[in-house]
Amino acid sequence: MTPQTTFPSKAFVALAAGLAALAAIALIDYQASNELVVDQFFLIPVAVAAWFGGKWPCWIVAVTTAVVWAAIDHINMPVYVHPDHRYWNWGLILIRFFVAGTVVTLLREALLASKKNLAEKESALRNLQESTAEIRAYEGQFQTICTWTNQIKDGDEWVSFPVFLSRHLHSRITHGISPAGAAKLGAGLKHDAPSAAT
Repeated sequence: MTPQTTFPSKAFVALAAGLAALAAIALIDYQASNELVVDQFFLIPVAVAAWFGGKWPCWIVAVTTAVVWAAIDHINMPVYVHPDHRYWNWGLILIRFFVAGTVVTLLREALLASKKNLAEKESALRNLQESTAEIRAYEGQFQTICTWTNQIKDGDEWVSFPVFLSRHLHSRITHGISPAGAAKLGAGLKHDAPSAAT
């Protein structure tokens, strides 16, 4: 038995795709300088990693994207009017990427869970339809029961009624005693009991 890795191959592919998209967008943003605003496109690598890879690839790409965005911001905009705003901006960008990636991941998980539930419902419906068809096959048909043994004829074979139910209706059989049977058994026990000596 081989141990499972934390990152399955699908997650690695999503991580690589997210980082490749980040590299392309970072290059465009660097070339655009302050003249074009492409900040929102930095959400694309995070969304790709989140949708196809899940939480861990998404969070890795979110942190990497925030760092790359901050570096480009520092190069393209060396001076802020208020120096503290640079760090607030970086923090808000990181939070934005984390939130966006987590939302996309949760949406993907909800979609997969919905598809799984739908498949389970469709399977249960098919099983119900098959069971109903099997039961209806016996409706209106004569079943031959032995007068002496109460066995039922199943094709060329005589079987007990519990076997017949189990075989054709997939019933799970258990045994009990009816009130009439209990009364009969009690009467038989009283009749067979020796009378007390006087």
